[in-house]
Formats: sequence, C-alpha cells, structure tokens
Amino acid sequence: MAEAVTWMGLAGYGWLLVFQILLACGAPLGALAWGGAQRVLSPSRRWASLAATLPPLLGLWAMARALGVLPGPEPAVLLWVLCILFAGSAVLNALSSSAVERAHGVPLTLLLSISSGLTAAT
Repeated sequence: MAEAVTWMGLAGYGWLLVFQILLACGAPLGALAWGGAQRVLSPSRRWASLAATLPPLLGLWAMARALGVLPGPEPAVLLWVLCILFAGSAVLNALSSSAVERAHGVPLTLLLSISSGLTAAT
C-alpha cells in the first residue's frame, strides 16, 4: 500500500507541474488558480506560476527517489517539508472565493500533503 501511495503522490506532483507550466504559458486555466479571478493569468501571475513549479519538481524527485527510480540522498526531510507546505496550501485553497479553485485545489493539495507525509514516514 505504501508504494501505491507514493505512486499516487508522484502522479499528483506531475499534474501540478504540468498545470503550473500551462498557467505560466498562458493557458486559459486561471479559474483553477490564484483566486480564480483571471481566465488567462496576468504576466506577474504567470511568472509566479513559473516559480511555483519548484515544489512539484522537488516532489517529483522525492517521490521517484522514494520509489528507487532515481539515485540520490534520502528524501524524508524534503517530503516532510512538502507535507507541511501542501497542508497549508490545502487550507488556503479551501478559503478561496472560487468554487472551481476549491474543487481542484483542495483534493490535489490534500493528496500531495498526505502522500508526502506517508511516504516520508515509511
């Protein structure tokens, strides 16, 4: 079961990475992010989405490392940091005024937080 959770986390981090890249490139997915106010993000929010690719990149590496797919140091500390980061993100997504953002962001960030924590604990 622990391996299945890690694979689910890997998929979640992969989706978040693709999603942030699409937002940064100007895809009309803005209703799902950054408060949902802009269909296509403004240039400053597009740059912020580009910067927001770092956590999912780190999460992808950490999950792949935990699965033994990639070499490197033990990812437990990074996974705990990501667990806490995405738990906070889940709270912020839950407080969004955009129902669409809540519907997308809350389940995704809970998946990332829980899978990171469970993977770190094993």
